[in-house]
Amino acid sequence: LPILLAGLWLGMGPAVLLAGLSALLQAGLQSGQVTQRFEVMAYGLLTSYFLQQNYRGKFSAYLRRPFVASLLAAVITWPIMLPSFFFYTRGRPLEALSYAWPLFLAAFLPTLTQGFLSGLVAEIINVRWPHMRRRSTVVEDPVWSRTLSRRLLVPFIAGTLIAMAIM
Repeated sequence: LPILLAGLWLGMGPAVLLAGLSALLQAGLQSGQVTQRFEVMAYGLLTSYFLQQNYRGKFSAYLRRPFVASLLAAVITWPIMLPSFFFYTRGRPLEALSYAWPLFLAAFLPTLTQGFLSGLVAEIINVRWPHMRRRSTVVEDPVWSRTLSRRLLVPFIAGTLIAMAIM
């Protein structure tokens, strides 16, 4: 929640710095998974980017909502947990993967709940104190809709990446 509020009120830089500070505190006070620090920093970077982007359109307007930004960032950063569970499991690689995969899948609901609750609280705070939100005055067209070639190329690249991931 503090990282989300920093992204909402202060901007991308302070939110990423706060995420880095919280990751360093976790590293100093906890032992265990190294990639959890990167997950916290990626969450701060994604939420602050979604909240501060200044593109036109309904999709971009939805991304500027704290609830949507928090949920989406939580879902996007969730896969960073799998390498953490895998590398810290002893044994042969297949045994480690067999142990890490259920842990990884079981972590989805708590991650989603964390994104949901922090987004909900930030949305309530944003409605209660709207003057504290940092608003950008410049609004521009999204990168994917500036030219006809980009309108065709971006969905093609996304579809190619999805096909590669499935293969």
